Amino acid sequence: MDGTDFGMAGAGATGRLLVGLTFPDAGECAARAAAFAAGGWGHAQMQGDGVSLHAALDGFAERGVRRVDLMGMTTLDGPVPLSWLRRVAGAWLRERRETEPDGEFVLRVCRHVLRPGETPEGAGDAGREDAVGGGVGRRGLWNRRPDRRNRSRDRR
Repeated sequence: MDGTDFGMAGAGATGRLLVGLTFPDAGECAARAAAFAAGGWGHAQMQGDGVSLHAALDGFAERGVRRVDLMGMTTLDGPVPLSWLRRVAGAWLRERRETEPDGEFVLRVCRHVLRPGETPEGAGDAGREDAVGGGVGRRGLWNRRPDRRNRSRDRR
């Protein structure tokens, strides 16, 4: 992937994006994500070199994609900041709704973090039930505290 292609999704399709969560393994995540590009997965980084999550989501929106599945990935052992992925995605969604109030965007964050030896398809669709968004103001779903059962297994 050259940084300008954010997955194969076009207008009306669901975009799929692997998001590197940590700085120390940013290069390794980019290399691993490239292996899944043929399956329609794009790649972005929360930290480090490469396309930022914000730029990747903008790329999808510019192509007419209104639904994006996000899956965090890391090559490191131990806990990772999956809640940060939800926060950054939620901030992008709120900003987008202010500039494009009629735009209908749905971002779903997988509760499973992709680790070495795993494939995105292996996580299954059940892990992508947590939608980001629902509200822009104080009463929106984004501002509610998640149930204990919806927390990432890496954070338990």
